[in-house]
Amino acid sequence: MRMFTDKTCLDLYIACWEKIARRFKGNADVIYGYDLLNEPHQNRHEVPYSYWDAQRLAAEAIRRTDPDTAIIMEANLSSSAPAYEYMSPLAMPNVIYEIHMYIPSEYTHQGVTGGWSEPRRWPDESRGWNREMLRERLAPVVAFSKRHDAKIFVGEFSAIAWAEGADRYLRDCIALFDEYGWDWCYHAFNEWRGWNVEFGGDSLATLRRVGDTRRKRALLDGMNGVPEYYEGHLAKVRDRLNTLSTKCDDAFFFITDLHLPANCFHSGPILASLIAGTDIRKVLCGGDMTGAFGDKADIDKTVASYLGSWVAPVERAGGDFFPAKGNHDFTIRESMSSTNGYTYSGLETRNILMDTEAVRTKAVTNADDPEACYYYVDFPEKKIRYIVADTTDSIRTDRAYWGLKYGMGEKQLHWLAEKAIATIPDGWAVLVMNHIPVAKIVNCEWDDIPALMAPWRNLLEAYQNRGKTKIGEQEYDFSSAGGTLLCDLTGHEHAERQTFQHGLWHITQPSDAAYNADYQYGSAPWCENLPERKKGTPWEQNFDAVHIDLVNRALHFTRIGGGGNRTFHLDARPARVGEPLRLAAAPELEQVKWACYDADRVGIYPHPDNKWQKRYRYYNDIAEISPDGVLTAKRPGECVVLATAPNGDRELFAVRCEE
Repeated sequence: MRMFTDKTCLDLYIACWEKIARRFKGNADVIYGYDLLNEPHQNRHEVPYSYWDAQRLAAEAIRRTDPDTAIIMEANLSSSAPAYEYMSPLAMPNVIYEIHMYIPSEYTHQGVTGGWSEPRRWPDESRGWNREMLRERLAPVVAFSKRHDAKIFVGEFSAIAWAEGADRYLRDCIALFDEYGWDWCYHAFNEWRGWNVEFGGDSLATLRRVGDTRRKRALLDGMNGVPEYYEGHLAKVRDRLNTLSTKCDDAFFFITDLHLPANCFHSGPILASLIAGTDIRKVLCGGDMTGAFGDKADIDKTVASYLGSWVAPVERAGGDFFPAKGNHDFTIRESMSSTNGYTYSGLETRNILMDTEAVRTKAVTNADDPEACYYYVDFPEKKIRYIVADTTDSIRTDRAYWGLKYGMGEKQLHWLAEKAIATIPDGWAVLVMNHIPVAKIVNCEWDDIPALMAPWRNLLEAYQNRGKTKIGEQEYDFSSAGGTLLCDLTGHEHAERQTFQHGLWHITQPSDAAYNADYQYGSAPWCENLPERKKGTPWEQNFDAVHIDLVNRALHFTRIGGGGNRTFHLDARPARVGEPLRLAAAPELEQVKWACYDADRVGIYPHPDNKWQKRYRYYNDIAEISPDGVLTAKRPGECVVLATAPNGDRELFAVRCEE
């Protein structure tokens, strides 16, 4: 560089940095740092002003004006790792040391300049090219960082678009950067197409913008903090989601029962990565963020973590976060034997849950209820409405712990009936979300809960069946309704269950928190042979992506975590008592196992191995089904038919049996 030998050029370089510092000082909270010199390259050992001296002089000039903004210093040889063997630190605080990572360059730059025309792949054990080789080559930087307690920033790393295994190379780099605690920045997202992760092709001549690439997925996962052991699982998930999105009307992610003390804290970053890598933008959260036991400080910590580790990543990725309130939001008990605890006020809870960007800007709620945690959101271009209800909308006065009452007050029910349901436009589809299930079988906790939820359940069924219902003394007549309810989607049970009653699917989702017993015992027989919710595996978290297919009248659930995918057929099949009804699973589900369960009856018994769990017995008194999918109705009623493939994927049919 000329300024290494020309004092006039060096003085101009320093003056430029003085001017920059004067212009941007006072913005250290938004400026990562002043990067003094991009890729210095000093070939001669003796020069009047070395790459190091030039940067030192510029840094000193900056510090005379701006004492706060970080200074970024680069090493010789284009800031490569080997140059850190003789790199010296600056004698001033708040300095970041940058490296550029193109190791090995004959792989990362193959075909770029013509110097390396032979195709090369990553990893390549015959050449010794793997993650451990990268670790060895980065050793001088690691040693420098430890020796001087220096912060490291990877300012550039990449692999050319046509390099075989480029996504694996990026993941290996990111894994090491994260292991060392280094900040990093990819080169370059939307610059030359050879580095652009939205371009694909096998040479410069064939590169085309394709949008989604394996390199982009690797980068998004890394940026969002998704552990690398999710790579294979999320690749399959993204492919399925993108395929379903081409034929479905709308989609969203559904996550519930986060219970942060038992959560592995990766579902927020995974949601952000999937939002960035698919066209799904909505996240519906079924509630229950807090753990059961602790004190007010634990609730405060939960709220901060929920906002910072779930809401914030989703919103940064461009997603919409729509929460429901759970029975633990926000109330806690000191211990199982204690009568002490703490419960947030209704207003405090509302100010937390209803303060996401999406709820503030898109939701319609009850302006006359200052504690309302219920609302609806319309998407006119899709003719779909989402209704979010609050199934614990009042606070107990007889105790401080676990202080939310199960049930829904008339103020909320009237508003939902008059504003959210009666106003559904003709031809629209509606999805309902609330925390506590309102129907038996889906809700197996206490016998009195379905009774407590009966007014809301009756309201939904009245609309779906064009009937009437009463809330208090007020009657609501939906005989002229023109919309259709798709399902009532819930959490609370920490397990996977579903039933179809009076024309409506009731579906509950396993908890995102790693409650193994609830998830495994409670989901049988609907979802069996579930993997253990073990930290450090892709099964540690659990939530679904849901696609709404109005043309084929189906809901497609894609599982992120343990358990298979589900498809629900929205319309009940009619069956006559004594007459066979043949059902057929989708062609992609091979060698399915058929089962049939009554929709309104379940037996609940103590579990012999776990006092906190129950065993469930499901019945098939209404109908039975043969191994080849032929259903025979035995008496009038509704039942659910389950077709399960060996890989755990399932298809569910509602059947209405009549005389």
